[in-house]
Amino acid sequence: MAPSVELTETTNGRLEELQAEIRRETGRTVPKSMVFEQIIRDASESKDEAIELFVTIWSRNRTVSARLRNKHVSPQENATETRASPGSN
Repeated sequence: MAPSVELTETTNGRLEELQAEIRRETGRTVPKSMVFEQIIRDASESKDEAIELFVTIWSRNRTVSARLRNKHVSPQENATETRASPGSN
């Protein structure tokens, strides 16, 4: 039996959208597992880019968490701040 990966509903929906787009473009049904495998293969071939993405995300999350602690900003205010463009604060 193949290993399983638990996905959020949002991620699963995105995977299904990609799968449907591939079907529209190629006329062939491609299993989700094959789409997922190709995504992993591509990310493995460009490891530096994939790693940098996570470094950036986690760095940004640490900055937001520090601002919340220092400013005592509510989660709702933070959500508004993080959606704002970088130069708008």
